[in-house]
Amino acid sequence: MHAKDRPERTAPPGRPRRAAEPISNAMSAESATSYREHPEHPERLSPELLPALQRSVGNAAVGRLLADQRSPVVVQRAPTALSPAQRSLRDLAGRWKVQTFFALTTGRSNELQRVDAAVANWRRALEADPASPHQDLLNAIQQAITDWRAVKGTGSRSFRAAHIDSLSQRVTRAITDAGATAAPAAAHDEDEELDSEDEYFSEKSSEHASAEHSSESESESSESPWVFSTNGGMAVGRRSGSKDFFALPDVIDRANEALGDRGSPLQLRLSSGEVPEELAQRGLRRVEPVMVVHGEERTGDDLLDVNECIEVARKVTGDRAGNVLLAPEEEGGERVSHRQEPNNTTDFSAYARLVTRPGMTPERLARNLRKDTEYFRFTWREAEIDVDVEEAHDGDVDEAITAVRAQLVTAGMDTKVAGTLLREMERKNLEFHPGLQQILVDRAESAALLDGPLSAEKTEGIRDLTGKVGNLIKSRYRPYEAPNPERDRRLGINESATAEVGEAFGIYGTRARKREEKDEDRAAGRKAPWTYHFAGVVAKDGEDVVTLENYNRRDKPGGNAMWYFALYGGGRTFHGTHKETVTDAITLAMG
Repeated sequence: MHAKDRPERTAPPGRPRRAAEPISNAMSAESATSYREHPEHPERLSPELLPALQRSVGNAAVGRLLADQRSPVVVQRAPTALSPAQRSLRDLAGRWKVQTFFALTTGRSNELQRVDAAVANWRRALEADPASPHQDLLNAIQQAITDWRAVKGTGSRSFRAAHIDSLSQRVTRAITDAGATAAPAAAHDEDEELDSEDEYFSEKSSEHASAEHSSESESESSESPWVFSTNGGMAVGRRSGSKDFFALPDVIDRANEALGDRGSPLQLRLSSGEVPEELAQRGLRRVEPVMVVHGEERTGDDLLDVNECIEVARKVTGDRAGNVLLAPEEEGGERVSHRQEPNNTTDFSAYARLVTRPGMTPERLARNLRKDTEYFRFTWREAEIDVDVEEAHDGDVDEAITAVRAQLVTAGMDTKVAGTLLREMERKNLEFHPGLQQILVDRAESAALLDGPLSAEKTEGIRDLTGKVGNLIKSRYRPYEAPNPERDRRLGINESATAEVGEAFGIYGTRARKREEKDEDRAAGRKAPWTYHFAGVVAKDGEDVVTLENYNRRDKPGGNAMWYFALYGGGRTFHGTHKETVTDAITLAMG
């Protein structure tokens, strides 16, 4: 796992987003009628949100929202055959802007923005040519870090310093992996506000979370050191972080067959190790996980060479965790599958918006998710803007903004006014909502905010108006916050997510924490939520599963050896256990 405090919706890997704020208003029947005349509109808002538009932006602008818009499929690209160091750095680069880093970069020092640009350049080159280490671009990142530290100084306690330190360490490993001499990683600047996974997953915290969300079958005593599957064919240690796993031989036979079919390098072996009398009486045997790599077996502390939850899940799934597995469209049918990079956290917040649409089905959900992409599409005077950020600019919003600004300037808009308008659109995630872009432009035009040179008053006016329009996006997430078991069963999410052996569970936060929520967390001494967590399923007994897990130990010595087993099923669901550790959680099966 883990990016920290992720906002609701954003772009391809590496794109920044910030959370919008709620708004409530009222709208006329005229606008609602106009909306219903365009039922196929891909940006369609649910009817209960329509009243917000009129008071916020006026009736005249609403028709623009309802214009037909195309939504092509975005093709995900995933580099293959990367070294562990490259993969680690790539994953950090993919999460770089979706953590707090980019929010702290925008509008800040040139040195910090150069670090961000260097990371983006390396990641794009890696996607284009995974076989090359791109040492010159790695060196460029390190140089940008050096320049930033020269200005920043040492001994600082900041979010940025922690991010920079993590980046520098991974770049150093990637350079060393490529056979070059790496510049030494900079010293870590501690940040008392930046909670780590290690802090959150402390032994005390993990035990508390497990105890809070677990429920016991009638056959279990709360004093028992074991958690049993409902059928009694599996047991794991109750204590958080336990490596104790016991099962019936036929459970392990079925598990190994499924793992082999999935292409997983993991196998389970019945060990001759000691079995407690309580478990031996049930016919349970001690189970030892074995990783087979290039014909060599690894087990015990050497089982894994990674510790981040997503990387451990990849090991279990044979690196096949790139699909979301929803419920079958019809009972007894095949599960609906949707291609999705598991660590591209920016895409998962779209689920919160889509699953709440009336009558949503698994197939419709998968189809609509493939349509989610970034556009700049609006008209202003003679300028007809129609830019697909992914297709035209390889997902680079900065590059797209430069191109759109040039078109607006040609049509007569002041360069600084155009830049301010587009940056405010980006700040409120409007590139995912072209209909709202047009509402913003029309309203800004009628308020004379787009005429003549930029002034402080115009800047404030554009910012204020963009905030009002952008708040409409946030209102679309509210219905997800209410539990809906029927919806979850229909779609195969949350408590109803089903992962088979060789697949994984993934739980994601779908929005950023509000400021008041963060203040409450600090006042109560609560740990900050993480953004996601993964668990690879290694065995199944009835409807209960055992997972192999770990989490980001942040270079703690022996971190790779701190893997553990967990048992979920019945009242002890993966979603129920972890839902309080992310914001507005959604749990999905991945495989």
